[in-house]
Amino acid sequence: MVDCGCDEGLELAVLEELPGRLEMRACMKCGALGLSEAIVEEPEPHDVQFIGYEPIEISKAVAAWVGGWPRLTSLDRERVLVGRDVRVVDREGLQAMIGAQERGWNRTRLIELGVPDGPPPAELPAALSGFAEIWRGLSLNDATPIEELMGEAMRGGGPNRLAREVLSRRGDLAALSTQWRASREDKFRNWGRYLAKEFRLS
Repeated sequence: MVDCGCDEGLELAVLEELPGRLEMRACMKCGALGLSEAIVEEPEPHDVQFIGYEPIEISKAVAAWVGGWPRLTSLDRERVLVGRDVRVVDREGLQAMIGAQERGWNRTRLIELGVPDGPPPAELPAALSGFAEIWRGLSLNDATPIEELMGEAMRGGGPNRLAREVLSRRGDLAALSTQWRASREDKFRNWGRYLAKEFRLS
C-alpha cells in the first residue's frame, strides 16, 4: 500500500510479487512508492482475517533504485510490464493503458521499459533481495557457462525466467538432456529431466 493520498486502485506491484505478505507497490498517478506488510489474524484454524497494512521504512537510495524497475500487473492471466514513468489519472485510464501494453515478462521487455542505471545499494533490505537477483540475472547471456544457467533456471524466483530465456536459444538442449538423464549423478539427472519437461524434449 502506498501512503500518497491517491486512489488505492491506481497502485501496481513493482516488477515482482514479493514473498510472504510483503508488498512493494507504486502509485501510477503520482509515482510514489510504498513497501508494506499485510497484517492478518487467525482466531480460528483456517479463518485468516485481513487487518491492514504495516508500512516498512526504506531509505531514499533504496526507494530510488527499486523505483527504477517496471511495474507489474496481469491481464487475462498473462503478466504485463508497465514502464516506471507511465502515469494515469483514474482507474479507467489505468485499465486502458494496461490493455495497450505488450504481454510478457522477459529480458527484452525489461530493457525496453527501463531498469535501474546501476547495481543495488548496499542497504537494500533482505526482503527486496529478489530485485538484486534479477539485476544480476540481466547479465546472463549466450556466453554464460551452462552450469550457471542451469543453477539459475532451476532456482525458485529471482532470475530463473531470464536463465530459461537464454537456455531456450541453445541448439543442444535435446542432446544435453539425453546425456544428463543417463548420468550416474543426481544433479545431472535432475538437470536432464528439467530440460525435458521445461522445453518439451523427448
